[in-house]
Amino acid sequence: MPHYSGMANRHDDKKPTRRTPKPRQKLNIRERKFVKGIVSGLSATEAMRQAGYKETTARIKQSAKLAQVSETIQAVCERLGLTDEAIVSTLAGGLVAQKCISAIGEADGKSTDFVEVPDWGNRLKASDIALKLKGRYPSDKVDITHTGKVTLVID
Repeated sequence: MPHYSGMANRHDDKKPTRRTPKPRQKLNIRERKFVKGIVSGLSATEAMRQAGYKETTARIKQSAKLAQVSETIQAVCERLGLTDEAIVSTLAGGLVAQKCISAIGEADGKSTDFVEVPDWGNRLKASDIALKLKGRYPSDKVDITHTGKVTLVID
């Protein structure tokens, strides 16, 4: 087969290149609202609901949506000063939290002596968060399978 100048040889050794889609840079309005909800402290499901997603979508696709916007959430947290170091530092302070209570009351109802004691409520919350961050709790979801008859007795 003759080769004419100016015509490309279709049987070159070059492999066809496959285009990979560019990652999306901008978030749509719902995704931006979702990120705002997450950063403000809402659960993923509640943030999706408030962003305008349907109830079923919010329950089913919350993990996928979190993964999709995780870089944006991370950037917003960093911009707000919520670095890993700041979070761990605050959490460490919560683990040894103290509170000041009135030790002696006078007849007029005013306290003159105060004592610092452990703040067990805040320590418990900080411990709970720390354990979750370290992955020490089992998964929230438990699958139970059972075959056979079940008898429910209510007293």
